Amino acid sequence: MTTAPNEQPRNVINTLPTELMIEIFDYCRFELDIIAPDLMDPTTAPRLLMHVCQHWRYIVTTTPQLWDAFLIDVSERVWETEFEECIRRSADRRLTVTLLSGWEDPLDGLDYANLRMFAQYCHRVKHLKIDITQMIFLLVNQFLSTSVLLADRRDHLQFPALKSFSIARELYWDDPTMIFKVYPITAFSEAPELQNLLLGAIPAAGFKFDYNAYGANLVHFGSVVESLNELNDLFSDMPNLNSAAVVIKISHNLEGIAGSLRAAPTVHHACLQELKLDLMWGQNGLEPSVLPDIVACFMLPALKSLVLPYMQNKKWGQILAERSPQLAELTISGSGEYPWYETTQGIIDLFKPLPTLRLISVQDATPEFLRSFFDAYGSELSIFPMLQELLFERLSPPEIALYAFLMFAGPAISLRKHSAPLVTLRSVTAQAIGTTQDVYPPPEYAAILQKLASQGIEFDISYSVESDDLDEEMEETIISVEPAVISKDLVVSWLE
Repeated sequence: MTTAPNEQPRNVINTLPTELMIEIFDYCRFELDIIAPDLMDPTTAPRLLMHVCQHWRYIVTTTPQLWDAFLIDVSERVWETEFEECIRRSADRRLTVTLLSGWEDPLDGLDYANLRMFAQYCHRVKHLKIDITQMIFLLVNQFLSTSVLLADRRDHLQFPALKSFSIARELYWDDPTMIFKVYPITAFSEAPELQNLLLGAIPAAGFKFDYNAYGANLVHFGSVVESLNELNDLFSDMPNLNSAAVVIKISHNLEGIAGSLRAAPTVHHACLQELKLDLMWGQNGLEPSVLPDIVACFMLPALKSLVLPYMQNKKWGQILAERSPQLAELTISGSGEYPWYETTQGIIDLFKPLPTLRLISVQDATPEFLRSFFDAYGSELSIFPMLQELLFERLSPPEIALYAFLMFAGPAISLRKHSAPLVTLRSVTAQAIGTTQDVYPPPEYAAILQKLASQGIEFDISYSVESDDLDEEMEETIISVEPAVISKDLVVSWLE
């Protein structure tokens, strides 16, 4: 029997093994990069797939893994019967739940029916993401911490299966730590299997968790701390920690900072491999020019990846080499706050003690930094012997810095390859955000980059054009050779 052409696609896909169809359906749940599947929405997977044909409906409704991840909008009412149906279809699988809200705080409080349903199944939650406003989060915590919502009158909720807890939204007020000191988060304290605890702007002291009892299970941690002493105590309770994202809040005056650093212990961790460090200056955000020389306070022998908001001192290279000898990836700001950034010798002094670096990422790199960096790369063969990847993000100012990159990168890399043919560099990325005009590489520089690309070095050079209409803002990748909008003379005059 011949199959009609318009029926062929349906029949072909229905001949696939059920296991493969389940994998495809599972992928459909996150196809739009959504926060989490909305199991109540008939226009998205998995409910949408149920209405294609009877065969698909059977697969969807009898496959628990398609129903084990969902969001709960705490600002809207969910029908209890539909929610129970989704829970039934998930069988006994562990759940991935996102608590979601809009950006507007409710004027007349929350509808707690959704939270009451969530509380009934908290013992099955494996991954929990919080994507709600700060005010709503405080209301949610207050409600979930109230024992009367539990049938067995426990003192608090228990999350015996919880492996991951994360804050997806930046919950900043004028002082992001003060509110949680007054009203600490207590609803999620019983999680003995927790491995990933990412608190964002919530201070560790404002999240009631028994670090002494359960800290040994933590592998990934992120939070705000107010002193190196506090951070050292936390690290002591997390001996198996692999990565950490820490914001140190500096609340003293300059004299107080110096005194606190003199009295601070060396922050030691034997296993930590990845550290993202930021600093917060009171209510005014980051102030690199007055922040302390804090790198010398860390002893992290297993560290392989480090993210710093700035590099205050070119001697930090030597400090890192002594205290983190396995460091392979370094991300810093190249904003030019310090004069040594603008000298070739300063770059050599910083990076020469770090021969193990394989990736360097520089944010907010200025034309001055780019010139000195590539001068050092091309002329000093004793630095970067193992470097494989360079990444320059948010070039500043975007047009001139991007053109400066085009001027300096190609010639320096070519010189390096001529002097040392076994160059390890394999990838170079440059990104400029918010340019006011198109930027094209002039032919002489484009030809150099094209030649290097043919020799195995991949270049990804892109920029986004600033627009009053956000819908029209788009990213452009430099692939063509056209007359440059910005002249070489403009860059030279900028550097002078």
